[in-house]
Amino acid sequence: MRIPKLLPAALTCTYIVLRAATATACMNAVVSEEETVAKVQAAERALEQQDFAKAEDLSTHAIPYAQGGLQKRALRVHALATLRDPAETDIGAKRNARTALEQLARESPGDVTLEVDAAEAQAYFPDGEARAYGTLSRLARADLVGSPFAYAALGRLAREGGHGAESAQAVERCERMAVQPSICRGAAPRAPLFRGAPGTYAAAAIVLAMAIVLGLLRARRTRAFVAAGVRPLGALHRAAVLAPFGAAAALTAHVAPLAIAIAAAGVLADRLACRAVLARRARALPRTVTRPYDVESEADRGLPALGVWPFEGARPLVIEQSPDEASYRQGARTAILRLGLLPRERGPIAGRSNRATALALACCLGVVVAAVAGFTLTLTARSSRAPAPVSVQPEEGPTLVPRDPVRR
Repeated sequence: MRIPKLLPAALTCTYIVLRAATATACMNAVVSEEETVAKVQAAERALEQQDFAKAEDLSTHAIPYAQGGLQKRALRVHALATLRDPAETDIGAKRNARTALEQLARESPGDVTLEVDAAEAQAYFPDGEARAYGTLSRLARADLVGSPFAYAALGRLAREGGHGAESAQAVERCERMAVQPSICRGAAPRAPLFRGAPGTYAAAAIVLAMAIVLGLLRARRTRAFVAAGVRPLGALHRAAVLAPFGAAAALTAHVAPLAIAIAAAGVLADRLACRAVLARRARALPRTVTRPYDVESEADRGLPALGVWPFEGARPLVIEQSPDEASYRQGARTAILRLGLLPRERGPIAGRSNRATALALACCLGVVVAAVAGFTLTLTARSSRAPAPVSVQPEEGPTLVPRDPVRR
């Protein structure tokens, strides 16, 4: 059963290569219109989920390639994410975001959504609070405010102005539509804990499910060991081994190659844990001794065998057991199990390996995982800094003339 053992590694390597190729293509080729639309839509979803860092990153990369109304949408998302992000401490960036939203509202005087966005942006600055309150109060009375952040701003401004009833009504409406109701009472929004795409979670789950499948396949070959009293690793213990890797993969799902690599490492850890437990418990059977495998012995060749590489030596071990204590002391023992596979029974790597080679292989795997993680994090860090932050000025800002008559 060598093919199932290679599936997790093959799937992981294929996924990482494809992701790297896609990233390279996106960095060196002109982004298509479909990709730009997809990025803007993903940025809008991230903004709704209050993942402001992701929304800023996606919209920043979409702005240079978007045109007309699509560019307006990308600028709007970038500006709102900058304003709402509590981790953004650059006051200049927030002022640029306010200017951009005000300009977008002026260019689309009939767009109530942009008018609400501009008022929300003005509410972040003391010199714009009076104007923001007037706009938000007027639109709220007409039930035209659709943003919980705008209602939160109106609630704060009304409370500071002594309009208690209006403030309470705005907070109530905000809490009904907010992802995090605490923002309606002044708390800073929190980024979502799980930030990955559904496809990444599915891929990580499939890789971790391979550990269960491999465990079931292995259980069929351990029946002789179980009959001899060697208990394999239990389901709860295997879950304890896989749980940290599953949690790490879920928390890093926004960096897809890293999440998949962590899941694959979980499969490897599960396999090594199962083998280590089998090897230790087989050697710890009562009234047993171990001896090297006798190549000339027909009896040794017919023993039930289980490979526990890398927790085995260059030669297999035969486990002999006595039926009782008296027989054990007299040396009357019967061979019951073979711990380790013969060279022809092993794979091309395990057949030539000992513990030193296994350690070297583990180090190589660690280097590969670290390299993938470093490459991905570096690419993410660079993508979040390039291009330069969007700055829109009323008199020098870009002219956003839609190429089609359809607005968002």
